[in-house]
Amino acid sequence: MITTEGAPLVESLLDLDPTAAEDFLTAASARTWLALDEAARYSSWARPAWTAVLDRRLTIGGLERVLMACGPSGWVREAEVAVIAKRGEWPQVLALRSADWVAQVRDRARTACERLLDGPGVVALAPVAFALRERRLGGWLADRVEIALRGAEPEVLAAALAVADVRVRRLAYDVALTRGSLGLDSVLRGALRDPDLPIRLRCVAAATRLADDVDALRVLLSCRAASVRAEAVRVLGRRDAAVAALFDRSPLVRSVAQRLVPDAADRYRAALPRGVAGLGETGEPADAALVRPWLEDPEPRVRAAAVRALRRLGAVDVELVERMLADPSDVVVRAVVAALRGRVVRLDRDRLLALLESDGRMVVRNAAYRLLRESGVWVRLLTDLRLVAVDDELRHRALADLHDWVSSRSATAYTPPNPVELRQALRAAEPHLPAGLERWVRFVIG
Repeated sequence: MITTEGAPLVESLLDLDPTAAEDFLTAASARTWLALDEAARYSSWARPAWTAVLDRRLTIGGLERVLMACGPSGWVREAEVAVIAKRGEWPQVLALRSADWVAQVRDRARTACERLLDGPGVVALAPVAFALRERRLGGWLADRVEIALRGAEPEVLAAALAVADVRVRRLAYDVALTRGSLGLDSVLRGALRDPDLPIRLRCVAAATRLADDVDALRVLLSCRAASVRAEAVRVLGRRDAAVAALFDRSPLVRSVAQRLVPDAADRYRAALPRGVAGLGETGEPADAALVRPWLEDPEPRVRAAAVRALRRLGAVDVELVERMLADPSDVVVRAVVAALRGRVVRLDRDRLLALLESDGRMVVRNAAYRLLRESGVWVRLLTDLRLVAVDDELRHRALADLHDWVSSRSATAYTPPNPVELRQALRAAEPHLPAGLERWVRFVIG
């Protein structure tokens, strides 16, 4: 596996077959190129083993030329830039060297980059150019690449739309949509498939302008991105689409649909347990009676939705929901914690401590810890001390919390309700506490 951080990147590339190394560099991201540039400059040439590998090669290949163009010697970098430019290869290296700190190297690289700006070569320059924009000398190429892409021919712009680098694609879509050069099929494809959410949303907006019939936008209802589905429901404005979206897995999509369906709550009541989540969003406190039985549903997703619905309806039965802290589903446990926060004064502290100190699942123990931390300043301190004493897995977290407590909370703490219990916990935790922290906690306890 090739790492993209520091010296190991160069070592890994030198271990590869030359063709495989060049294939890797051809497909490498701008971030990888920047990491390679730094690694080659500060590490590779200081390691005899690496230079020995280069010496053993009968001819200088693509990888060696890249490394030499990124090395510490300005004369070597300048010479390699000249060769790379003449051979018409590695535009990424030319982009890197256009921000070189040596003027002669930088000028030669910029001259080579200028020749690429008016053709398809600008697409290859763009990812590294944009990645360099914030560097002291990096803005020159980034600005010129942006100008070139804004005036690019359609075939160059089409190539930029397919680039993996999101900054390049965003600019390409911005230009293409502003020009109106993309048809409905293309913008729908962008809305459905592009990995970048801002691009998807821009394509949705463009699709609404291009579609002669809103039914052409129905395909967007199947998009995996909730924001796109929500926008599609809003744009369609059709009752059938909105009713179906009432039961979408995303709260964002459901909220749009609920504004379009006047009797949404009634539809949710008639469709339990499928409508549990929506009923929590649109129902009334009295609906808690309809939701409560689904806390025992065999399906974890339904149990979690029921907990969330009760929280939204303001009808959390603390004793009932607290028993679900040890639920077999992690999703349910997280929903229970969210429902019980703000109600910690009514929780059973001893039960939470038992869950925390059990050998059960980490998600359950973390849930108990979060609730205990919010149960008051002294409960928080006692909990941290007990964890420090007995729990190897959570000790580092408890120590960090103790440091935070001492620095930001202890000044407002007064006489503890049970100093004896706290002193006992402190004695048990003492072997694991830094001396300064132990003395401060002892002082606060009194």
